[in-house]
Amino acid sequence: MTRERLGIQESLCEKAIEVMLCEKALELSGTLTMLGVLASQGGAVVGVEGVVRKIKHGLSKF
Repeated sequence: MTRERLGIQESLCEKAIEVMLCEKALELSGTLTMLGVLASQGGAVVGVEGVVRKIKHGLSKF
């Protein structure tokens, strides 16, 4: 492969990774928002451990 073609492929891979990270960030943001809504509506106590567990679970999918 030519250097130019490798550069294009590398650039495409970087963009794909950026898109996936953005998708995961949005997904995680939605999860945290949902936890906040549940906590405020039901008066439930959402511990830090639960939030951290959700974050780790979301990142482990990636």
